[in-house]
Amino acid sequence: MKKQSTLLFIAIMLIPFLQSCSDPFSEVKNRSWEGQVYRIPDKKELADVRLKMTDDSLFIFSNAIFGAENDTLVLVGFNHDGDSIFNWESPSGEEFSCRLKYRMPGNKERLTFIGSDYFIVLKPSQMDVSEINALDFYKNKAVPRESYLYLDGVYEGTFESDNAITNIAYSQSGGLGMRFEFLDDHRIKIKVRSAYLDLFRQPGDPDYDIVAYRIIDKALYYKKNEDKEVKILIHDRGEILEMKVDDGRVLMYKED
Repeated sequence: MKKQSTLLFIAIMLIPFLQSCSDPFSEVKNRSWEGQVYRIPDKKELADVRLKMTDDSLFIFSNAIFGAENDTLVLVGFNHDGDSIFNWESPSGEEFSCRLKYRMPGNKERLTFIGSDYFIVLKPSQMDVSEINALDFYKNKAVPRESYLYLDGVYEGTFESDNAITNIAYSQSGGLGMRFEFLDDHRIKIKVRSAYLDLFRQPGDPDYDIVAYRIIDKALYYKKNEDKEVKILIHDRGEILEMKVDDGRVLMYKED
C-alpha cells in the first residue's frame, strides 16, 4: 500500500513536467507579448503588435497583416515534427500559418512568428491584452494580408496615351509626369509635372498635394477634396503603379 502511494505521488509530481515536454510552447501560452511586424524581403517594420496565445486560439492585434478581420484566430493544426508550424483560421475562413521560435538570449525571452512574407519579433508584455489602454495603438480596421501592399518609397512615371498623335503632342510640350512619395499614416505626396499646368500655377503655390489613401484588393484609392476617388492598380508585387485614364494610363515605377 505504501509503495502504491509513493508511485501515485511521483506520478502526480511528474504530470506538469510531462505536459511541458509534450508542449514545447507551454512557456509562451496564456501570456501577453508585444513587438513589431516586419516584411521579410527588406526587413521593413510594418506595425506594432500585441498578442496572446492559448491552447486553441490566438488573439493578435496589429495594424498590418492581421487587422480587424483577423484579430481572433482559432488553432486548426500544429506540426509536431520539429518545424513548430501553427495553423490558425479566422471566423471568415482566412488561414494563417506561422513557424514559431522561442529562445532566451542572455536570459531575455524572445518569441518569433515567421509567416509566408512577414515575421514578428516579440518580448513579454507588461500589459495583458485585456487591460485598459493596452490596445490604444490598434485602429481596429481591415488591412492587407500581403506585406508588399504596405507601399513605401518613391514612384515616378509618365502619361502614355492610346493615341500615337496625342503622345507626340505631349512629348513636344514637355510631357506629363507623376511622382508619388509615400509618407507615414497612409498619406501620399503627389507631384504632377506638366509645362501646361505650370502656366496656371501662381508664385508661392505648392507644386504638390498630400492626400490620404487606402488599399483594397490590390488597388490604392485616394481622393483630393471633393474630387472623384482615384483608383491606382498595384502590379508586380508593389513595383509598378498604374493609373488608368480615359485615353491612356500613367505607369509609375518604384525607384531604387
